[in-house]
Amino acid sequence: GLLTGYFVLPAVLSQFSKGKRRRDWEVPLTSLFFSERTVMPPFPAELQQLLTRCSLCQLCTCVDSSPHVSTMIFTYCEEDGVVIMSSRLDTDKVRNIRANPRVAVLFHDFPVNSEEFSPKGCAHKSPGTGRSPGTGRTNSVTLYGEVLILHTKSQTSDQGLEEARMREQKYREMHLRMHPTYSHFIEGDDVAIFVVVARSGRTCDIKDRVKQWQAGK
Repeated sequence: GLLTGYFVLPAVLSQFSKGKRRRDWEVPLTSLFFSERTVMPPFPAELQQLLTRCSLCQLCTCVDSSPHVSTMIFTYCEEDGVVIMSSRLDTDKVRNIRANPRVAVLFHDFPVNSEEFSPKGCAHKSPGTGRSPGTGRTNSVTLYGEVLILHTKSQTSDQGLEEARMREQKYREMHLRMHPTYSHFIEGDDVAIFVVVARSGRTCDIKDRVKQWQAGK
């Protein structure tokens, strides 16, 4: 149903974590990854809407059948078709991604306040709007893909270093422009940039209609 993503993400990620893991998390970031290896969108319209008007998502990582979910600030880079996040290096999610880069990310535009979300709350009109609270909040989208960690200060290999440095700077500046109030989550020597490359996904609307989606199709 609509909020299925909250409950199925850990189960899905536990299956991902059983696959082959990346021993060297510092993947050489050359243009090859973002061209030949990356299946670019188009994203479905529902996801495009959420990515452009929302600021928060839920990131699920998993290692050894132990799921971990984090609420994350994100920025959508439409030019590259990727989702940008950031995190300190000393977090569980970074440790998990280094061991298993496969992730699931849940986006939605539904209110989290129970008074707004519940049927009773929706029966009341918003002052001056003539509409019920929650109007226009119509979809949840779960993306499945991989995360690249960009933190060139800790990269030990010179291979692809310049490309990685340019992308890290580009995405960090973009993320900061979108969320200047939360600079403490984005700037700092110990803060890495996440690049989420989507491979597939599913959308679910308010009427419980589910659609599957695969990048490039």
